Amino acid sequence: MIILSIAAIFFTKDFVDNIPNEVGPRFYPILVAVLTILLSLLQIVSTFRQHNGDTAIFSRQKCLRVIAGLLFFMLYFYAMQLIGFFISTLVFMIVFMWSLGLRDWKKNLVVPLLSTSLIFYVFYEIFSIRLPEILF
Repeated sequence: MIILSIAAIFFTKDFVDNIPNEVGPRFYPILVAVLTILLSLLQIVSTFRQHNGDTAIFSRQKCLRVIAGLLFFMLYFYAMQLIGFFISTLVFMIVFMWSLGLRDWKKNLVVPLLSTSLIFYVFYEIFSIRLPEILF
């Protein structure tokens, strides 16, 4: 996540700020990236503090789960361009919650539906930012 956040900060350098000294298009991506870096560092420190030496911190199964998560995340971004923000985000959240062990089907439908709707509303209606739509 730290590497992805650094990449996000790097890619925002091309965003154009039309109004100097105002919150521009770079602000929120950089804010999220910096917060992600800080939270990732806290997670690393917490993991090493809780490690008792009896088990491996980086087991093969844990590494494979991280790789699978990253691949699924990349698939999500690709799918967003094909089927739009709403459907791809809804499916991504349902599958991701299920993969984290949340098996209550009501929560696995309600939480992603409400979250995706809220995110769509905030970006589309409040910030006037167009999100990827279905291409067909």
